[in-house]
Formats: sequence, structure tokens, C-alpha cells
Amino acid sequence: MDLQRRPAWSPFFNAECAVAAHSRPTLSLMKRRLPLIVAIILQSFVLSGCWRANADEFDELGSKSDYSVLQHFEFEWRGKTITDPRLEKLGDAEVLGVPALTGHGTVWILLKPNGSPFYKQSMDANYVVQKALVERLLTEKRVSPTVAAVLSSHATAQ
Repeated sequence: MDLQRRPAWSPFFNAECAVAAHSRPTLSLMKRRLPLIVAIILQSFVLSGCWRANADEFDELGSKSDYSVLQHFEFEWRGKTITDPRLEKLGDAEVLGVPALTGHGTVWILLKPNGSPFYKQSMDANYVVQKALVERLLTEKRVSPTVAAVLSSHATAQ
């Protein structure tokens, strides 16, 4: 006599036999579907990893577009000197050109960058901007918060 099995006269004998009979097809079905379930789980991990990589790539692509806008204006205005701040537009991008404090050249600042870093300027030079211009750009919502903070740090009351 099997010690694991209940005797036939036990009230649980029929229930135990029904569960054992029912669970055998269920177990075989689960064994057949297990590779599919594992494959779906692994694929979801792989796709989530690829999605994150694409998010980083988007920032890089946005930066390339931003820098090409700045290069466009730097090339177009090369050799010319401006004396007052100048707002220019190329497609959806808007830039602010300000004279460099060195006396020659123009610093072009992208007002709403698409990707990181969220402040981009065309050349590494110091400049001054009027506080009224920064406030006007903020009220018209033509500048991102990061760019507004940097412009405010270069602002004068003139």
C-alpha cells in the first residue's frame, strides 16, 4: 500500500483522483507553453533595453540639429560685427545673436534647444544682454528656463 495515497474508502479519495487526473493535462500544457512564456519575458527585457538606448540617441540627434542651426548663423554672419542683440529664426529654431565682449564676432545662443546640453552657444566668448530683453523673451515664452537662467546671469540693467 502506498502511504502517500489515501485508501479508497476515504471521503477524499474521489477528490484526490479528480485533481490528479485533471492536473496531468494542465501540467503538460504548461510544459508546452513554458518556452513561449520565457521567450516573451526575455524579449520584453531586450526591447526595454533597446528603448532606453534609443532615448539616449534621440538626445544626441536633437543636439546635432541644434548645433547645425548655430553653425548656420555663425557661418552666415562670419566676418560681420553686430552692435545690438539680434533675434533670428531658421525653421522652428530661434537664436539670439549678441556681440562678444572681445569686440569681434557674434555669440549665437539657441533659445529652445531640443536635446542636452540644454544651453548651447556658438563660440566660447563672454557677452552682455539687457535685462529687459531677457524678461521680454520670458514673457513671450520664446526661451527655455535653462537658457533664461544663463541669459539672466549675463544681464545688465542698461
